Amino acid sequence: MRHPWRLWRWLPCLLPLLRYAAGARDRGALKSRIIQLTLGGVASAPLAAWAVRFARRLVRSGLYAEALECITAHQRNHDHLVLLSASPNLYVPEIAQALRFDACICTEVRWGADQRLDGALSSPIAAVRKKPNASPTCSPNNNHCSAMPTATARRTSNTCRW
Repeated sequence: MRHPWRLWRWLPCLLPLLRYAAGARDRGALKSRIIQLTLGGVASAPLAAWAVRFARRLVRSGLYAEALECITAHQRNHDHLVLLSASPNLYVPEIAQALRFDACICTEVRWGADQRLDGALSSPIAAVRKKPNASPTCSPNNNHCSAMPTATARRTSNTCRW
């Protein structure tokens, strides 16, 4: 563990988790609060370095071989690969880049002017449903989202599950 002093930040997470279990079913609010409590105030540079390490480790030893074979087959067919995830853009773009995906769709988090993580969600988790003509996407080369036409990210008949 790189930063054991940060473990104390997990204790306050019990309250939002208990609220969620008791019926407060807003996943976005839960996700935002957990991110704020555990990583709020952390500068972007160390989080970016962690995201690269995490993505490399995940691709190296955390994915099913069948999923990697499926991705490789799609890449050989020159299919346009888009990583769809409700997870935050803290690490999803790095995973997409490590897997050589063309783009990703993920949840955005808010950053302060000082480049420290605020942790509040700056995009809804279900943004694709709210904007049928455009989807929020993250380029695998950066940590921000922009509009991408839905046709670019259209679903193919073959999907990879992991």
